Order: sequence, then structure tokens, then C-alpha cells
Amino acid sequence: MLTGRQFKDVVYHELSRVAKALADPKRLEILDLLCQSEKSVEAVAEEMRMSAAAVSHHLQLMKGARIVTDRRAGKYIYYGASPMGMECWQSLSDVGERAVPEIQLALQNFFSNIETIEELGIRELKQRLSVGDIVLIDVRPEQEYASGHIPGSLSYPLKELEKKIGELPKKQRILAYCRGRYCVMSKQAIELLQKKGYQAARLPVEIAEGHIRGRLQAAGE
Repeated sequence: MLTGRQFKDVVYHELSRVAKALADPKRLEILDLLCQSEKSVEAVAEEMRMSAAAVSHHLQLMKGARIVTDRRAGKYIYYGASPMGMECWQSLSDVGERAVPEIQLALQNFFSNIETIEELGIRELKQRLSVGDIVLIDVRPEQEYASGHIPGSLSYPLKELEKKIGELPKKQRILAYCRGRYCVMSKQAIELLQKKGYQAARLPVEIAEGHIRGRLQAAGE
């Protein structure tokens, strides 16, 4: 049987492994990516503009702390955020924004030139989608949309938006969302839509991150 000191040493050592896995800005960005859908090392490296070796090193640390999981498919290894990893990301983001004013200032500065419909709730969103008052587009890559998305949203990946923009109606307001609070793709999409003469705005973060909560809920069932 463990002594009191041994018990504390074990517990705090294991907690420190989780803290270490989160204590790096690149690992946090990787975790944010993997909350969207599982990805290969190569896909993460391309997205992050890092070497595959560096990404693999980060992922091994995160796997050791059980905030990501992996599976092999042929010659590729795919990683995804574990349910605990998704919870860690959500909690850390919430606490960080409350504790660090610089994060809120950065958010306000970056998104200040586009409109966010802050007063829109999920019930009103569903109602307005059902009557065709608005069009909701998901500008993440198709793989992420397929992994989980807001019901009623249409997939218009940012890289394809300019080519497919003519499919969208100009009479309705377009709402765009992407990966969540720190994702820049929705802003880029809205700026493009406005340049082309569309009425466009950003979906509230609380709704935009609903697909992550949905994946968490599904994992717990």
C-alpha cells in the first residue's frame, strides 16, 4: 500500500504530464486542430507549416498524457483529440480568456472589422434556417465538416469559396463559421463575401463550437 507521500508523488507527477503536454503554443494549436477531426502527421505538419518530425514529437508527448489518440491505417498514423483532450482544450480556453486580458484584446482587435451576431441563440438560428431567412456555411475543410457540423450548415471550404461563391444567394444573409474562437477562416470568408456584394456575418462562438461539444457528448454515450 502507498504511503501518503507516495500517493501524492504519483498523483502530482501524472498531473504534471498533462500540464507539460499543454504547456507549448504549438501543441495547443495542434490540439485545437485535432478537436475538429483526426488527421495524419503529414496533414498536421502541412497545416502548421512545421516538419513532420517536429509534429510527431509533439504528438508523442500529447499521446503520453492521453489527450490525443492514434490509429494506424496502412503507412499512415492518424491522430485525434481524446474526449479528455477536447475537455482540456475547452476548459483552458475558457479560463485563459477570463484570466489573461491580452487574449480578449487580441480577439477584439482581430475581429473588430467584421460583424458577429452575438445575440443569436441556437433556437433562433434553427428557426431562421428553417424559413430560409439565412444561409449558414461551414468554411472548414470537407473532412472536418464530415466529422461533425452544425445541422443545416452547408460545406463551403475557404479554399473553394471564391470558385463556388456564385452558388450562394445574394438575397439572404450569409452566416459563416469555422473551427471556433481562434480560427481565422470565418473572417477571411466574410471579407471575401462582402467584397463580392453579400451580406455576411460571423456566427457566435458559443454556437460555432457546438460541433466539438457534440463530439464530446457522442464519445461519452
